[in-house]
Amino acid sequence: MASNLSNLQIILLFVTALSAVEGFRSNFKPHQFPVRSSKAANKCGDILSMGVSLGSSSSEPFRPSQSRSTFDSNSKWISQRAHGKPLDLPLLTLEEQKLLANGERVERQTREGKTGTGFACVDVKASQNTIWSVLLDFQRYPDYIDTVRGAKVFEEQSQTTKAEFLISRFNFPVRTVLTYEEENSLLKFCLDPEGKVPAGVFKFATGYWFLEESPSDPELTRVWLKGDLKVSRTIPGCVVDYGAKRALPRASSWLKPTLEQEERIRSNI
Repeated sequence: MASNLSNLQIILLFVTALSAVEGFRSNFKPHQFPVRSSKAANKCGDILSMGVSLGSSSSEPFRPSQSRSTFDSNSKWISQRAHGKPLDLPLLTLEEQKLLANGERVERQTREGKTGTGFACVDVKASQNTIWSVLLDFQRYPDYIDTVRGAKVFEEQSQTTKAEFLISRFNFPVRTVLTYEEENSLLKFCLDPEGKVPAGVFKFATGYWFLEESPSDPELTRVWLKGDLKVSRTIPGCVVDYGAKRALPRASSWLKPTLEQEERIRSNI
């Protein structure tokens, strides 16, 4: 079925899938997919959340954006940290800071040529331990994110896990590599280079989850989700914009209610 998709559909599907599966690590043994029944959705939403026959067709290594405003195509993973934060963590505007202080979620997407970057940020009343217990529990992601229908781990080494997720009612597989850096409060993710998508579509796709104490309230934890995507020059830039616009809300809207509910449950134990 995936072979019948056009390149335009594929990039739309992928951006949603990428933002929906970023960040899991598990100590569970490989198991069969727990597939749930699909929910009603509008036609456009269905197309966007179908997923893709996943992975990356490119032989290039995955690379994140090197700075807050530019992308260096020759960059590599940044190992240094500025004050314990990822060096490419977005700077928030005053308006965005006000939104966070009011308990709202901040989202932003930018594009430079064929490179798209998006992030979501929200302050939640939950400890980092509680949040990581949720983000690293891949088995429950089908319960959290509407477009994720199943998950399994097929390889695990120390901090790095390879996992596959089923996306949308069509159960398209998304293969990812996930690296959890506990000391940096960071979970990096990228497409599995051993996966497969139609050639010539993606150059790279990568991102991370990052947690920190909220600067506005020490009782809150700030949750960051950031993703970078570079597509082939044959893919219209507007497609990246549209896909990111649809994907970010789906990948982040569940955070605040779910995490705060989990914190309340733990507090009552």
